[in-house]
Amino acid sequence: MINLHQTESVPVGVVRRPIGEIRCTEPPFHGGLEYTPPARGHWTIAHTPMLIPGCHIIFLCASACMRGVVLTALEDGGMDRFSMILLNDHDLYDGKQEEVMLEGICEIIDGLPSRPPMVIPFTSCIHHFLACDTKYIYRELRRRYPDIDFVQGYMIPTIRKGKVSPEQQMQLTLYEALEPQETLDRHAVNVIGSNFAIDPEGDFCRLLGKNGFAIRDLVKMREYREYKDMAKSCANLYCMPVAGLAAADMEKRLGQKPLFVPATYVPEAIRQELREVAAAFQLEPLDTGPLEEEAEEALARAHRILGDIPIALDHECTPLFLSLARLLRSRGFQVKEIYSDYILPGDAENLRWLQEKAPDITFCAANNYRCRLEPRDGRGPFLAIGQKSAYYTGTAHFVNILENDGLWGFTGIRKMAERLIRAYETESNVPEIIQVKAWGCNCSAAGMHGRYPKSGGEKDSP
Repeated sequence: MINLHQTESVPVGVVRRPIGEIRCTEPPFHGGLEYTPPARGHWTIAHTPMLIPGCHIIFLCASACMRGVVLTALEDGGMDRFSMILLNDHDLYDGKQEEVMLEGICEIIDGLPSRPPMVIPFTSCIHHFLACDTKYIYRELRRRYPDIDFVQGYMIPTIRKGKVSPEQQMQLTLYEALEPQETLDRHAVNVIGSNFAIDPEGDFCRLLGKNGFAIRDLVKMREYREYKDMAKSCANLYCMPVAGLAAADMEKRLGQKPLFVPATYVPEAIRQELREVAAAFQLEPLDTGPLEEEAEEALARAHRILGDIPIALDHECTPLFLSLARLLRSRGFQVKEIYSDYILPGDAENLRWLQEKAPDITFCAANNYRCRLEPRDGRGPFLAIGQKSAYYTGTAHFVNILENDGLWGFTGIRKMAERLIRAYETESNVPEIIQVKAWGCNCSAAGMHGRYPKSGGEKDSP
């Protein structure tokens, strides 16, 4: 992903550019002061570790930093699995960081109604600025509580634009407690990297399922032993680029093969990825003919219903969001605006296609400080895909989707077309929906495991 550093080629304050001016070799907009729109459905480090059944998280930081974390845990309904240790000035200049951290964590654990199987203490920027001896602390914690898996977490926003982002570090943290096995199950694979359960009807799930493979998905797990059993799988499939470092680490530590199958909407790329998955496990390729027909019929039906309504989408709806824009424009949909401050390398070819075939598209900033002044009312009819594009266009018709919501392949294309129809036919209370933190988590009343919202604020059944 392109880092949002300063760029001389884009003037300060520009928030809209013709797609033809966008280059993959530079940020699309000037970096600097940022605006965070009130579209809060994306998950944070206070939500993602809650996917591990029974895990207890402890945040250690100053009160100013703790405020947001506490509110997140409260809104999420996860206060029974959340604790905090506030740091004061005297804890720092008295040289008592290690003592405060160690004894505070022990006091919390001893006061819990039951012993958690895993504890993730999150250190903050100040611990690392002052060289806190965390190795000693974790060694002592493991000595005192040998029945608990301790994993070091990091809440360090100062590294947000470094080589390893907080989201990438969180994925590394999630699977650190998995232990090497003497043998691996050659008919079991993990799905990693997403906060949303993979669609069991997705194409590669069909391919693996019909060949007797077990698919272990952290999002669907309810017991800690299920999480630990992920160490027994022979491979890790991931659709989200943010999981790349975790997959490489698990290959090194656990001997599990990494398989990157990006959630693309380009048919040729889907076919190629399915062939690669089949070859990795020496399987017969999946016959995608019927699935492709279903996808094309759904797209045609959606186009007949939507007609020429302008469509906007944003980078949070799916990682390769330009592949979705490409698919829709190639099938006649009027994609007019794309909101993002970056382009992933995997979307470079899709950008070139859009520049040639759809030069009327406007590329819009999603976090530039001047976005706060952009008009959001009276812009006419729009259908949005993603929360940020719904906010910026001011529409009441949107597909409420984050991180691709577990969709993949031609089945994912069909289901996206169905969501477009629902969004067109149903008005949503957009302000009420997008202000919910970590959509699909406990705070949305959809439950943590296996229940995720449809567009328009509806809820899927378990």
